[in-house]
Amino acid sequence: MTPVLKLPEIHHRRAFNLARWKEICADPGLAQLPGRVESDAFGNILTSEVLSPGNTRAEMDEKLTLLFESGALEVWFCDTSGKMFFFPKHCPDTPLASPPLCPDFPQRVA
Repeated sequence: MTPVLKLPEIHHRRAFNLARWKEICADPGLAQLPGRVESDAFGNILTSEVLSPGNTRAEMDEKLTLLFESGALEVWFCDTSGKMFFFPKHCPDTPLASPPLCPDFPQRVA
């Protein structure tokens, strides 16, 4: 598949670039792609992510930074075994045992 929209090189790598989001969404070729493209360009209060075996710690650290910069107050990661990791914005380097926004959420999911 060829790219729908060729973007200029961005020197600071990000999972996505909010400054370019409107330009990407305005491209008429986007509607022709199979499946759906979803994103919240304005961030979320709570964001969860299911990790894949190929994810590196550096990628997850970058994603944490990006999500917190986008407005997230908490980020939850779920590893391949179902173990949950809860990162609040005020303490992004160390996961907590339970998430402040939802303290009864289980530490492991099926």
